[in-house]
Amino acid sequence: MKLVFVLLFLLNFQWASSQVGIGNDPLLRELMQLKEQMTRDYKLKEFYVIQVHSGGKGKAQEIKKNIDEFLKEQIVKDSFKKEVVIIYETPNYKVWIGRFGTRLLADRFFLKIKDKYPNALILKPGLG
Repeated sequence: MKLVFVLLFLLNFQWASSQVGIGNDPLLRELMQLKEQMTRDYKLKEFYVIQVHSGGKGKAQEIKKNIDEFLKEQIVKDSFKKEVVIIYETPNYKVWIGRFGTRLLADRFFLKIKDKYPNALILKPGLG
C-alpha cells in the first residue's frame, strides 16, 4: 500500500512540475542571454584574467601577438579559456590573458609568464 502511495505521489509531483513551465519563460531566456553577453564583455566578476600590459596600442598589439604564439607553443593543461584580448580603458590599452575560473588556476599560469612579463598582475574584472 505504501509503495502505491509513493508512486502516485511521485507521478503527481512530476505532472505538477511539468505544468510550471519555467524553462519556457521568455523572461528567463532573456536574462540568460543577458548574463552570457555580460560575461563575454567582461562585466561580471566570475573569472580572473592576467593583465600583462597597460599602455599604448602598438605595444599592446605586439604583446598580444607574442602571447598568442606562446600559447600555441605551450602545452597548457590548466582548464581556462585560452584567449588573449586587448581591452581599451581610457587612456590605456590593456592586454588580458585567459578566463580563469579560480584564483588558483590564474596563479598557476601567472608563474609561467611572470619572468617574461614582470609587470603582469592578476585581476578580477567587472562591475564594482
